[in-house]
Amino acid sequence: MSLSIPYARLLARYKVSEKIRVNGFWGGHLKSGLGRALRETSCVFPGAPCRHCLLRFDCAFARTYYSFVHPLDDLPNQPKGITTNRPHTFVMRPAPGLPEELEPGGLLEIQLLLMGEQLDRQGWWTAALLRLAEVGLRRKGKPMELLEIAQLTEAGEVMLYRSGSDSFVPLKVEELYLPLLELGRKEPRFKMELKALSPVRLRHQGKEPAQPSPILLWRAAIRRVRGIAASLGVELPNPKVVHPYSKEPLGWEMVDQYRWSTTQKRKIPAGGYMGEVVLDNLPAEHLPWWTLASSLGIGKLATFGMGAFTVRLTRED
Repeated sequence: MSLSIPYARLLARYKVSEKIRVNGFWGGHLKSGLGRALRETSCVFPGAPCRHCLLRFDCAFARTYYSFVHPLDDLPNQPKGITTNRPHTFVMRPAPGLPEELEPGGLLEIQLLLMGEQLDRQGWWTAALLRLAEVGLRRKGKPMELLEIAQLTEAGEVMLYRSGSDSFVPLKVEELYLPLLELGRKEPRFKMELKALSPVRLRHQGKEPAQPSPILLWRAAIRRVRGIAASLGVELPNPKVVHPYSKEPLGWEMVDQYRWSTTQKRKIPAGGYMGEVVLDNLPAEHLPWWTLASSLGIGKLATFGMGAFTVRLTRED
């Protein structure tokens, strides 16, 4: 048995016209900047609250950022027409290696992972990326030059749009796989090195823990993968084996950051914990979950560029 998630990965490249500096990470800037561009592109009732908008079930922005429950959606115990904690089927993050400070003329690269219904919104995302160039990444910022939009595939880059061209190429849909293995106790074990690339914020029993632990990271990865699968109509069981994971805090460093919320009209926390951990004696059936979660992100705000991590595996013979 295996889970197959159709996806497409976009890469947008901009040339900035002003100095841009972020407080540690780009996730909050991408969330507000690209979200504002998507809303301005798709909204036909500017200024109207999304919660009461007549088009909230069809609007690209409302369905993408807020995930309103449609009256026809089969979701038990969920009131119709309000926001929920349904996982968003997209992930935005800066390209690897993007510095915290960009000088005028510098290159800004944004990656988007689109899944499920987001694959049908290629036109809206493309329009939002074009709009982002016109209004700039920051509120009251200067315009940027959109150089190109490409798709990252296993075979390499596929050009979808280039500055000076009016032609757009459709996405090529690929698939992420999660094989659900039935392995015996004598199967090989693995060592995994996990490194957080961006702040991780986890919740435990409705509260944010003081420090992440291996077991909290594992549970966050499982929730993320199962949540994305459920939003695409696939129900996954919970993996049963959890004994390799310790409950002891990792001692990761806290990164304090804030972002401006246009909805709440105030600064809200957007930081989390960062660090590395080595996990030994992992069963083989856990590896696909970790690998898939490394593409989807873990923890709160994973959709908006937070909770990114890498994994490196070594077989223990």
